[in-house]
Amino acid sequence: MTDQDRERFLRAMLTLAETFGETPSEPRLEAYFRVLSSFTIEEVERMGSEAMRGCRYFPKPVELIEQLEGTVEVSEANEIGQLA
Repeated sequence: MTDQDRERFLRAMLTLAETFGETPSEPRLEAYFRVLSSFTIEEVERMGSEAMRGCRYFPKPVELIEQLEGTVEVSEANEIGQLA
């Protein structure tokens, strides 16, 4: 992500937080932005969507990353299965 993605990132994180009844602080949102900055905004949005389906509590950054990696692994496995 880049600074140009900050508005979309904030929207995604605030939507995620609202889903879990959280009100994240600015420092918390900034920390999440820094940790997740190596991902595209589309990946971060996908992380949030997956977390809403798979988490019981507001996820830590590592849990968001695990959500994405699990999605990618399942997707890759499906592609391999379809090719076999």
